[in-house]
Amino acid sequence: MIFLTGGLLALGPLSLDMYIPALPGMAASLGTTASHVQLTISVYLIGFAIGQLIYGPLADRYGRRPALMGGLALFGLASIVCMFAPNIETLIVARLFQALGVSAGQVMSRAIIRDRHEGRDASQMLAYATVFIGVTSATSPVLGGFASVWLGWRVVFAIHVGVSAAFLVFIWLSFEETIRERDPMATRIGPMARNIGRLLADRTFSAYMVSLSFMIGSALAFITGSSFVFVESFGVEPQNFGFVFTAVAGAFALGSLVAGRLVRRIDGRTLFVRAAIAAAAGGIVLAAVALSGAAGVFSITAPFTAMAFAMGFIISLGIAGALAPHSGVAGTASAVLGFTQGVASAAAGALVGFLFDGTAVPMALTVAVLALGVPVSFLIISPRAAR
Repeated sequence: MIFLTGGLLALGPLSLDMYIPALPGMAASLGTTASHVQLTISVYLIGFAIGQLIYGPLADRYGRRPALMGGLALFGLASIVCMFAPNIETLIVARLFQALGVSAGQVMSRAIIRDRHEGRDASQMLAYATVFIGVTSATSPVLGGFASVWLGWRVVFAIHVGVSAAFLVFIWLSFEETIRERDPMATRIGPMARNIGRLLADRTFSAYMVSLSFMIGSALAFITGSSFVFVESFGVEPQNFGFVFTAVAGAFALGSLVAGRLVRRIDGRTLFVRAAIAAAAGGIVLAAVALSGAAGVFSITAPFTAMAFAMGFIISLGIAGALAPHSGVAGTASAVLGFTQGVASAAAGALVGFLFDGTAVPMALTVAVLALGVPVSFLIISPRAAR
């Protein structure tokens, strides 16, 4: 179950991080600008957000298995279109549908864990499954960088096709439904709106939701901005750019692993708040380095690597804390979390692309402001008794 849910969680970074090193070459190949290529990321993140909002109720109504297989099939078909896209317009549309498909994996992985586990067991399982995100983020940019240089950027999407096919076969043959009781009203607009309203009215859920959105937005601001900052401003070769993410993603995976061990001994909320403060501190250091004029590959990567370690705690413990009281609508709750994180990611990525001026300053300031919002929003919104 850890390998399945971890693999499904990893599909998101696989389809995004592997693609990042190819952006500058893709712009040249399709005869377009950096801002237009950045749109393929923003559109992807919007589709990723909307897709999760769709799959959550579908999973509560029809089960995890059919919703998951439908999403993976859409991801594979859209990846084929991306692979043969003749222009940037076709690629943008295909990336939208690719995101709509792959978002099923995010919703189902969290819902499956919530179906099978309670309390600290759920926190621990989510932490261990989240390690797969870090491992994938560490390896996929390197693979994507070398693949795009040696074989061209289109081979990245060929890999996506193969991964989606492998998951479809595995789920068809091996995965058994985990939902205990289907909700026949989950896909109706009225009950769906009431479920979402109850979730948003829960201040604990809202506190985790908003703070997680700030954290994911901060991370995506770095991911989307770093390719142009490192390649164009610092002169890093595209095939070597992926190695920048190795330390970052490794720190994230390590943070998730340590969180899984510590949550057995220390309250998850306490760990979450401490990690949120640490992430904010890392963001402030990153912004100070960029503003000082001392920005370089190491000086920019080091503070964000520290942030990534804290993020390993924040993502897994935040999702577990938000879903814990809502087992009856775990799919919808997971979808709402994913939707808000996707919107924040799309906005952060678009903002960094718009503000890019050939330096690391816009990216660093965006990362810092959003990271600061993680502990501030959580402590303001969470219930007074918990504070």
